[in-house]
Amino acid sequence: MSDSANFYMLVVGGAVLLAVIVFVTLLYEKKRTAGLFFWERLGLYDRGAQATAMVLQRMEVSSSVSGTIVFHLDDIVLEVRGEGAPPFRASVRYELPSSKHSDVREGETVPVRFDPKRPSRLIIDWRTMAASRLIASESQHAAEERRRAELLDPKKRG
Repeated sequence: MSDSANFYMLVVGGAVLLAVIVFVTLLYEKKRTAGLFFWERLGLYDRGAQATAMVLQRMEVSSSVSGTIVFHLDDIVLEVRGEGAPPFRASVRYELPSSKHSDVREGETVPVRFDPKRPSRLIIDWRTMAASRLIASESQHAAEERRRAELLDPKKRG
């Protein structure tokens, strides 16, 4: 075989190996995240119907450590309630860092987005959750500042 044929075989073999690695990685990612690819989850953020869901059950499947961050792989059962739609149950699988793990407790209500045509395609809406927590935190901070100002005001201390 000539050098160019060997080079061609090497390039083709490398491309096939890369395709297999990408394919296996995507299958693992889909299995790990309860059947949704990354781009499908992003699509639900943009086009999914908004609703709220009560966390009925959260079961930790596994946990792993990456550097100093602990990740928890959880299966979560939700009861979803949206406007104009009957309530339904859905299961999702999430890999959560410890910082978000405590945000999804049994009995808590979380914002979700789902595909109205296929309600089992559902994500927890972390963007809305983070925004609402930030607003609540700012409101609490403003109330604390008002209270502090009242306590420091000599006219109000009597």
